[in-house]
Amino acid sequence: MIRINLIYDRLGAEVRRVKEDFITAGFLLAILFGLMATHWTINTLLISKLSSENRILTSKKEEYSKISQKTNDYQKSKEELSLVIDAIISLLEMQKGPTRVIENIGTRLPDEVWLTSIVEKSGGINIEGLSFSDPGVALFMDNLKSGGMFSSIELLGIDRVEIQGETIKKFTLKLSLDGKGKGNG
Repeated sequence: MIRINLIYDRLGAEVRRVKEDFITAGFLLAILFGLMATHWTINTLLISKLSSENRILTSKKEEYSKISQKTNDYQKSKEELSLVIDAIISLLEMQKGPTRVIENIGTRLPDEVWLTSIVEKSGGINIEGLSFSDPGVALFMDNLKSGGMFSSIELLGIDRVEIQGETIKKFTLKLSLDGKGKGNG
């Protein structure tokens, strides 16, 4: 009988050990499933939070994109307006220069001389006119020299023409501006 008791105890111990192993395995599986459920819940919450932040950032990106587009449009408008302002300033300066030059020429014109053409060509001015005499043309040239607006005054030609039975001198002058004649006036 001693033997039977020993065998029986071995079997009982082995059954207890197997039961303990199953209980431990079940407990470990329960802990594992609990950890997995906790991990899944945390990840789901994190994904939800990130999705919400993504929607917010996407809407902010769209707002900033609209603002950026408006800024680009304003920049283009500013550049266009700058070009328009530069053109207006240039026109105003050109308006001063020719007005001042024509005024200078007109105030130095003797009574016996009158002009038929004033043409600006590449920084210079060509003048055509008529006079009753050569001294009238010379006086006009001297008056222009004394005005200080022109760096050089050159007589390109003088011819005799007949107008309504009168012999008149037709002359052509070339004037070069000295730099003070352009712009400010």
